[in-house]
Amino acid sequence: MTTTLELPDDLLREVRRRAEFDGQEFSVSVTQLLRKALASPPPEVGLPRPVMKIHPKTGLPYFDSPMDAPARSMTIEELLALEQQTLFEEDLARLGLSIRQ
Repeated sequence: MTTTLELPDDLLREVRRRAEFDGQEFSVSVTQLLRKALASPPPEVGLPRPVMKIHPKTGLPYFDSPMDAPARSMTIEELLALEQQTLFEEDLARLGLSIRQ
């Protein structure tokens, strides 16, 4: 099926760059990117989204979260392990490999 999309110039350039890097046709790259995006679960309705703020003293970004957020009760070791697991899963997904082997 053929369709026409109007994309912002910067997005179009990025998709073309990825297609060229991957040695794919533009349409194949767009299809893969759309499938990957649609495979992600939609955000849960009713849950507050994290809000990024800038710390007034340090100028560093941070995410403000509710007091009962799970991360607030996690240790540094647990947070680092969660980060490493997430990065590992993202790397596997980029390689086209399954998380469960």
